[in-house]
Amino acid sequence: SVSSYLALFDRRSPVNIAVLVGNTALRIHAIGWTNVQATTKTLAEMRAMLRAAMAEGAFGLSTGLDYPPGSFADTDEIVALAKVAGDLGGIYHTHVRYRLGDRYLDPHREAIEIGRQSSTIFSATMSGVTSVIGSSPGIACARMRVRTGPGVNTLTRTLVVAVSAA
Repeated sequence: SVSSYLALFDRRSPVNIAVLVGNTALRIHAIGWTNVQATTKTLAEMRAMLRAAMAEGAFGLSTGLDYPPGSFADTDEIVALAKVAGDLGGIYHTHVRYRLGDRYLDPHREAIEIGRQSSTIFSATMSGVTSVIGSSPGIACARMRVRTGPGVNTLTRTLVVAVSAA
């Protein structure tokens, strides 16, 4: 459990520990390693497990959308899980789905859309690739959405992008 894991660090670690629950772990428990869409029942089970983990001290949801079986989750599934995290004051962190669309901005557009639809603060790990305008593709995409996208007020309150070099 999250609480027993966090107890291992109580008064033993000089650094802060924040546990994120991976969508892969939720999927393996509810669905297994099969490449199928979550059903209403399995999605409810994953949401309940995330809710329980957050009640025990988890900080939010994380995804690795290029790695199976987490990569089998569609955007709607991730939105539903991220909403649970956000409703409980948590965050959504993602390693974006780099194989999506144009393999450049589209993966980051999906992350922004998940954050927008779930009203959850999110961060996205980026590859460190530099675009011609001198920023990572995710930052370029985020700037574009903030300038031109609908729901700018909501987006500016909920968008957090953490950039890390690959």
